[in-house]
Amino acid sequence: MIGRRGLYFSRFFPGGRVTAIASRTVPICAAGSPLATAIPHLLTGYRALPVVEKGRLAGMVSATDVLSYLGAGEKHRAFVADRPLEAPVRAVMEPATAIDAAASLRQAFSVFKTHRRGSHPVVARGRVVGMVADRDFLRGLRGTVGVRVEEIMTPRPAHVKESMPIADVANVMVRAGYRRLPVTKGGIVTGIVVPSDLLSHLVAGERFPLHLETAPIAKVMVREVRTIRPGVDVVEAVNAMLRYRVGGLPVTEDHELLGIITGSDVVQAMIA
Repeated sequence: MIGRRGLYFSRFFPGGRVTAIASRTVPICAAGSPLATAIPHLLTGYRALPVVEKGRLAGMVSATDVLSYLGAGEKHRAFVADRPLEAPVRAVMEPATAIDAAASLRQAFSVFKTHRRGSHPVVARGRVVGMVADRDFLRGLRGTVGVRVEEIMTPRPAHVKESMPIADVANVMVRAGYRRLPVTKGGIVTGIVVPSDLLSHLVAGERFPLHLETAPIAKVMVREVRTIRPGVDVVEAVNAMLRYRVGGLPVTEDHELLGIITGSDVVQAMIA
C-alpha cells in the first residue's frame, strides 16, 4: 500500500486551516466583464480564475473554457462572431466547488480527492478570499516517500504528433479534459503543450473561430521539455514541478515516452 511507504497526508500536514497554504492574491473576474479582461491572467500562470456576480462566487473560468468557446467544444454555441472576446465571462464559466475559509487542511484535501480538480476558490460568507491549488499541497512534501514515479504515473499517456494541426489538438484537449499533452516525433518526446499555449497563439493572431487555424502544433509547443525518470522518488518529481513551475512531467527513458505524472496524481495518491 502506497500510504505505508510515506504518502500519508498526516505525515506532512498534521493540522491547520486551508488558509495556511492558500494564495490570497488571486485575480477575480466579474461575470459580466468581457473575456478579453480574463485572458491576460490565464496566460500568465493562473490555471483558472474565480468569477463573481454581485460580489459572490458564481463560477470559474479557465483557458480550456475559452478554447471551447473559440471552437474546440460545446461552449462554441455562445460564440459571437462580431468581436468574440467581448462576450461576457459568464457565457463560458463553469460551476465552482468552493472551500470554506474555516475548513481544515484535511477537509480541503478531501475536496481535492473527491472532485479531482487542480484548484478551488476559498470563500468566506460566499465571497472569494483566496485560492488553493494542488501545488499548494505539494509544497508540503519533504524528504523521500519510498514511492516511485512509475507507481502513480499515468502509463501510455495521450500524446500528439508535431504535425497535428493546432485546431485538432485544441479539440482533443477540450473534449477529453487534458491539461497538458506531450508532443512526439517518431516516438520521441520533442515538446509539450498546455491550453494557455494554444490560447496565447490564437489571441495574438486573432484566429477566430478555431477552424481557421491550420498551423501544426510544433509552431506553439514548448520545446524545452522537463522530464523525469520512472524509477525516481515521487518527491523528486514534485520538486521538479515546483522548481520549473509546471503542473506535470512526461516520464521518459532514453527520450521514449513511458507516462506522465502530474500534481493531481500525487495528491490523489496520498492517503488521508
